[in-house]
Amino acid sequence: MKILCVFDAQSGFLGEINYFFKKNVLGKPCAMCGISHNFRGEKKEWKDMAKTLKHDLELLHIDEMDTKLAEFVQQSTPCVVASMKDGFRILVKKEELISCAGNIGSFKKLLDQKIVFIERQNS
Repeated sequence: MKILCVFDAQSGFLGEINYFFKKNVLGKPCAMCGISHNFRGEKKEWKDMAKTLKHDLELLHIDEMDTKLAEFVQQSTPCVVASMKDGFRILVKKEELISCAGNIGSFKKLLDQKIVFIERQNS
């Protein structure tokens, strides 16, 4: 299983400008961005947390997804998706990411619970 953390933002310089406007002017931040990043980039705590997971973790902007993943998540970004042999499953929904309020510890606890649940279903 691979864990895919999908932002509600595009990559690149124009994506950064667009996200800055969306977050600061429109008041619509990306909850996944708030958990994994700060104004300097990827949080050290995020990197440390990612190293503790037994599954590979990948951060993806909406324009970096392949067609199958984009079709699966459609308009439900930000979210966390499990990529498995038999397809994709949503692990963490937007509302759950928002409830983490940018806290990596809260996110890790939630993610661990969701992974255990998925693994039990598949065993």
